[in-house]
Amino acid sequence: MLESMFVCGSPPVTSHLWLLILSCSLHGQPALSDLVFSTHPEDGVGVLGAPLTLYCAVYDSSSQEELSVRWERASGEPAALSPGPGRGIHQLANGSLFFPQLREGDLGRYVCSAGIGAKHIMTVVQVMEADLEGVFFSPQSQTVSEGRAVFLQCVSGDSSPPAHITWLKDNTLFTKGAQIQGQYGGGNQRKTSGTLHLSNVSMEDDGEYVCVTHNPLLTTSRESKAATLTVQGVPTRLQITQGPDNITVAVETEASMRCAVRGFPAPTVQWFKDSHLLVNNSGLSLQNKGQLLVFKNVSEDDEGSYHCEARNKRETVRSQTAFLLPAVMGWTFVQQPTNKAVRMGESVTLVCRPPYSRPPTTVSWFKNNRLLAPKTHFTVRPSGDLIFHSVYDTDSGVYFCRASNVHLHRFVTSRTARLTVLASPSVRLWPPVVTVPVGAQVVFQCQVWGQPLPSIVWSKQGRSIQTGGKIAVGYVQCNRGGAVRLLLSGRTQSCVFGVINQSVRNL
Repeated sequence: MLESMFVCGSPPVTSHLWLLILSCSLHGQPALSDLVFSTHPEDGVGVLGAPLTLYCAVYDSSSQEELSVRWERASGEPAALSPGPGRGIHQLANGSLFFPQLREGDLGRYVCSAGIGAKHIMTVVQVMEADLEGVFFSPQSQTVSEGRAVFLQCVSGDSSPPAHITWLKDNTLFTKGAQIQGQYGGGNQRKTSGTLHLSNVSMEDDGEYVCVTHNPLLTTSRESKAATLTVQGVPTRLQITQGPDNITVAVETEASMRCAVRGFPAPTVQWFKDSHLLVNNSGLSLQNKGQLLVFKNVSEDDEGSYHCEARNKRETVRSQTAFLLPAVMGWTFVQQPTNKAVRMGESVTLVCRPPYSRPPTTVSWFKNNRLLAPKTHFTVRPSGDLIFHSVYDTDSGVYFCRASNVHLHRFVTSRTARLTVLASPSVRLWPPVVTVPVGAQVVFQCQVWGQPLPSIVWSKQGRSIQTGGKIAVGYVQCNRGGAVRLLLSGRTQSCVFGVINQSVRNL
């Protein structure tokens, strides 16, 4: 950018510069710094078709006021040819020059100037199109010993605005180490220099590195050629730091086994199933230099014993064996519970044999649609059967079993079965002996209980009582058992009614 000022009415002459300064001082003229840029213009970089603003504001320190600025092309023609918003390039109220849509013809030099009286200030800025050229200098491959320092260098192509540099290692964003960047060269250079410094390399740093340049205004980026960093380690014994573990996994899902190794020279890792060497195929993938075995879609054929071996030219080590069990479960019960009737105090078994499952299913029992809580008088066997050692009357209800495989996150439910606990009939309320006056009404009540519900027969002096006329028998359902009322009414010639007996029997 260029900047010049003129003071005291005429351009200074070099040979009389000291006289001019003295004259201005004696006459109290404003100093050279009276006019200053309160907002200093800077070069503008934009995208064609997008808006762009050039900022410029001038302040007069002697009068302490802002001055109006003027924008011109380097050729001297006014920059804002069509004043007013929405009508092409125009100057805003704050003095900025606004491009609603940057066009190729708008690129070039612009002059922002302001003046008052003999004082004048101006500067020149450049309007450029955002661009990013290919990488100018790519990092170089290196071979270093473990523990040494490494510098990888990269220089972007010309970029407006300046490019930003990031690094990739083995196609993954790399954030370790010190990453330094700045302008390459000097003067009007538009390149950015980037350096990746690794102060203490380890075997993990071994790999391919790529320098990536980005332009913040553009959606594109440029990649350098790959550089290979080879780290030579100190010979160490091979060690499997993490071997495969037993796993149970649902069929038709992905699974993996890990074999993390350490040692130098770097070993190769191989996998074996039931002592047979494994290779990449449609169902298996060996990743991370063989240290990760991936099952893309587990099937029952993948069941077996697996181990890994790591070897280099000095030695071979082998991991422990791990078993892969594919989890499967059928939908059909082998046996389901059936209705049962049993006397109270006896034992009974409700059978439940769940579907085929690997690993075995977990069987749960439900009574009246509620999970059956554990109690001491019954047991659920490993086969799934529910065994009552001594049934209570409260065990009566509707039962079903449910089989689930925790690795499949699903369950299968059996049909329902009713358990009926039988109880011998018993009388809980006996009719009393009563004496009543002739013609009075008398009621005898008898309450009984049993399972199934008992029936009641009334008799008088050993003979069954026939209802009708003056005798009526009424039945009332109680909470448990039943109550029967015998109603006698009407006039008789006898003062003593006599004794009425009843007999109880199960239906």
